[in-house]
Amino acid sequence: MTAPPDQLDSWLSWIDDLPLPEGFSAGQDALQDFIVAEIAAAKDMLLKLSDPDAVHLNMLRGTIAKPTLSQIAHIYGDEWTAAIADAEARGREQVMEILRDEAVDFDSPVSVKVGMAIVRGVEQRLAPPPTNGGEG
Repeated sequence: MTAPPDQLDSWLSWIDDLPLPEGFSAGQDALQDFIVAEIAAAKDMLLKLSDPDAVHLNMLRGTIAKPTLSQIAHIYGDEWTAAIADAEARGREQVMEILRDEAVDFDSPVSVKVGMAIVRGVEQRLAPPPTNGGEG
């Protein structure tokens, strides 16, 4: 579990307010500096992870993992379903337009089979990803 940035600020403040015993050694100073630096780095990372643009850029760079299609579907829910339905409808329209442009003879069983194979191929490519029962 990761602490929220405001909690990290309170930890930094707490460390700064620690009473230092007389004869505080350089080793303890170094340890305190290390702890403060680690908390600051964690805060910086949390702030970056809350910025969608920074997350996107880091996905493109490969420094953080990209979500799977099923994870995207889980994140976006109905929005994803609507986008897929829209893409399917546009894909079908485009396929039918191509078939009309190619003058497919819908009375010919061969032309219809070829046309339907194209439609099935497009539908398979546009189908939403299967969901894994264990994701949540």
